[in-house]
Amino acid sequence: MSHRVPEEILQLARQGEKVRAIALLREQNGLGLAQAKQLLEERLEDAQGKPNPATHQSFTPEDVMTAIDAALARGEKLQAIKLLCDSTGIGLLEAKQRIEQHMAMAPSHADRDQSPGEVTRSSSRHFFAILLASAMAAAIWYYFSKN
Repeated sequence: MSHRVPEEILQLARQGEKVRAIALLREQNGLGLAQAKQLLEERLEDAQGKPNPATHQSFTPEDVMTAIDAALARGEKLQAIKLLCDSTGIGLLEAKQRIEQHMAMAPSHADRDQSPGEVTRSSSRHFFAILLASAMAAAIWYYFSKN
């Protein structure tokens, strides 16, 4: 079954409003997200007369996330944002926000070195601070209890 893509939706996509164009296409034709995205990209290819390499790659979401995580591990935040933009068609600002959220949710290096169920060790400074406070409290109690 072939769906028609109105020119105004194609124009929105050409102007960088791809997410809005896909949403309108979904509303008008009752398509799922992946179907609407693929249909829009195919129609854009037809209109341009050349294939769009992004639509002919068969990357799974897991492949994309692996590539993004690898870029972040190398300290290449911009590359991770570009990968997300290219693979999903979302805008630069939204991709940046999603990458930053992903980075905030990712476990820190200290957490990754820890075994499941292992408790993070606190520094000895905390122990000595508690010991000092206890000693001071005992000294104050002793002083006032004698008088």
